[in-house]
Amino acid sequence: MRVTKGLFIGVVATGLGLACLWPFGCDDNPTKPPPVEAKNYVFYWNRYVTDSTFFGYHTLTGEIDSFFIPGTQVYDMNVSADGRRLFISYSDKTRVFGTEDYKPIVDLPYSGWYGVAVSPDNRYVAVQSGNLRIISSQNYSVVYQDTLGVNRSIFSANGSRLYAPGASSSCRSIYRLDLEKGFESDSICIPDDFPVFRVVPSRDEKLLFIFRSLGNCYMYLDVFDVAGDSLMFRDLVAPGCGDMAVSPDKEHLYFTGPGDLHGWPPHAYSFARYHIGNKIIDSIWSASICEFSDPTPAFGSDLALTPDGRTLAITDGIVRNRLVLYDCQLQDTIRVLCFPGIGFWHVTCRNGR
Repeated sequence: MRVTKGLFIGVVATGLGLACLWPFGCDDNPTKPPPVEAKNYVFYWNRYVTDSTFFGYHTLTGEIDSFFIPGTQVYDMNVSADGRRLFISYSDKTRVFGTEDYKPIVDLPYSGWYGVAVSPDNRYVAVQSGNLRIISSQNYSVVYQDTLGVNRSIFSANGSRLYAPGASSSCRSIYRLDLEKGFESDSICIPDDFPVFRVVPSRDEKLLFIFRSLGNCYMYLDVFDVAGDSLMFRDLVAPGCGDMAVSPDKEHLYFTGPGDLHGWPPHAYSFARYHIGNKIIDSIWSASICEFSDPTPAFGSDLALTPDGRTLAITDGIVRNRLVLYDCQLQDTIRVLCFPGIGFWHVTCRNGR
């Protein structure tokens, strides 16, 4: 394994081509509190398919780590809530590495084909393949197992529940697992017969933000009221097939829509921001001109937020090689990191949200 600290392998563009397209302007909350003090969180991401190069970007210092972990295709990765361990899933196992030296800690004999999630309270790791396994992050023992084929699960903000696109035979559903009540599970049926692609709960779990597949990367963004058992918002996302995350202040949902490998349907934004209170969507473009990249706008694929909600990172699909860093409070691009070679894939930060 090769570890390089402070490695910078590209060209940085700052403050490029970023616009808020909503007519009332970007800052629609003049009474919001002052910006929180920045902390040195780390975003981790990797190259696509067979390349075993991983990167870490330190938000406060701007330092970039590059490290090499031999292995086959990475299906997913996530970092523990305390930032000390990196969980990387392969077809036959999930590997755990320390983030201080990027050395292996343990190999878990469980595939993570359909994702690996970590709880914000640092208690559990969810590994999904044909089965769902909840693993203790303290001793790596399996504390719960379910044969349902759930995928892309996510823990609630307080770590008490797990949500995932469901596998119910009676309806299109959301799988919900209660970690505080003896690992009881149930299904939340969602109106209409559109498959659930991705689900993220609001911070208080009163709302579910859902991507629903219409085929060919056309999707609905649905906002579902859990107590009212009803849809309260729907918008067409074209292209879709992206990622999403809720800000810690409960005000915004950030999401991407990269489409398929051929960029179809045509892209509508680099990423978007849904205002939870007034049900408005901002489309945000971020352009970058790099030595190793074409001068086209970034098309976001995976995304991650820092725990304080200050910084958003998006990977620019799997056919480009850019990582866009966006200041959510200043509402401006911080940096666009551009690297030679194959495109980027997963990106994660502490607590996985």
